Amino acid sequence: MQRTKIAGMKLYAPFLCLALATGCATLPDAPAPAPTLPLQDTCNAQRLAPFVGQPLKTTQTTLMLQPVRVIRPNQPVTADLLPSRLNIIVTESDVIARLSCG
Repeated sequence: MQRTKIAGMKLYAPFLCLALATGCATLPDAPAPAPTLPLQDTCNAQRLAPFVGQPLKTTQTTLMLQPVRVIRPNQPVTADLLPSRLNIIVTESDVIARLSCG
């Protein structure tokens, strides 16, 4: 019985060594992700920042003088990027939560 155990160990020894050697190998570092640059304020979002927190209804005439997209909660939006377009993100109660370009 002792001989069978030793013979079985000899059979698995090369695989065990291979598994241990593979675990010690180092992989090359992944390349660093490209830095993302913030979008410039191409839609005057910073100038319109005082409207954040205001009801959309009372500010529509001022905000709608340029290309605008109103985004409501859970509303699907397209992935097209228009730098001059103002994105108006509103809450459930149509209060302006955030402004961004795109």
